[in-house]
Amino acid sequence: MDEEFLGLNGDNSSQFILGGYISTKIPLGDRFWVEPGTALTMFTNDFPLSLEPRFRFTWQPFGSENQELGGALGLYRQSVTGVSDMRDASSVFVAWMSSPADGSQMESIHGTLGWQQSIGQGFSWSAEGYYKRIKNQPVPVWSTIAQFTTNLSMANGDTYGGDLRVEYNRGRFYGMLGYGYTWTLYEAAQDHFSLWFGEPVQEYHPPHDRRHQVNALVSVDLGSYTAGVRWQLGSGMPFTNPLGFDDMLDFRERLPDVNTDQGVRRVILDKPYQGRMPTVHRLDVSLERSFQIASGAQLNTRIGAVNAYDQTNIFYYDVYTHRRINQLPVVPYLTLKMEIVK
Repeated sequence: MDEEFLGLNGDNSSQFILGGYISTKIPLGDRFWVEPGTALTMFTNDFPLSLEPRFRFTWQPFGSENQELGGALGLYRQSVTGVSDMRDASSVFVAWMSSPADGSQMESIHGTLGWQQSIGQGFSWSAEGYYKRIKNQPVPVWSTIAQFTTNLSMANGDTYGGDLRVEYNRGRFYGMLGYGYTWTLYEAAQDHFSLWFGEPVQEYHPPHDRRHQVNALVSVDLGSYTAGVRWQLGSGMPFTNPLGFDDMLDFRERLPDVNTDQGVRRVILDKPYQGRMPTVHRLDVSLERSFQIASGAQLNTRIGAVNAYDQTNIFYYDVYTHRRINQLPVVPYLTLKMEIVK
């Protein structure tokens, strides 16, 4: 399409970032520790020297490492951002570039609180919750026309979620089941939002906002062999719904001949990221064995299959051609790895 690279910024830029971190661990009794610290980052661009305080604590209420409560709070800043192509649903291609120097530096306040505990007989579990307040997050300037752009504006956002994990490790058997929940919402004010949507500010879930994630892993030691099974599931990512197509005539250089000029075909987009891709899931299996082939030399072999039950998972969707590209089907594999031990 003629319009697919409109809105590009042709400037060149480079960055050199120098940073360090210092912290100390202070015991407050036999069961409570605090770890204050700070990160110091120096940028070569127009951003000032960044001082980012951090704080962690650990509490063992029963005097044992088997039951522990921990938390952290900190300020984080960065000067690079990733820009995705809003034309493709579920795009995994990210262009990394400098944040706009004329805007405030991207920063977030990040807090976590978690508990981990060993139950006995090989069982343990952990739970963690987190919240992040995001400020001055660079996002692509929105357009009703599908196009890749490196022109950026600022958004603020909130992220919160939690992770729950249960493990069993005893003898020859290891099992793990984990669940993660994430909720992210951006709020952005851009030119023409009022004309397009009737509201000057838009709220949307960004394309990395995966609501649910499940992971399950089982590993069994069978003497000379180790068998493994891993299953994972992820709910769909946000994407922007295409409303349709039209042909755009350009009046800036000359009056077009409506009888012969077809114009530029373009995709008309809905509000930002109002759709959701389908859920993806897959099962991977493997069998490993090591052979001692010489003194100090070991051959590690693994045979297995990716996506063992041949699930059709979407990779990305091209809104121009209505073409869906799927992830890998069932793929068997064999790996050989030689290790030399001195």
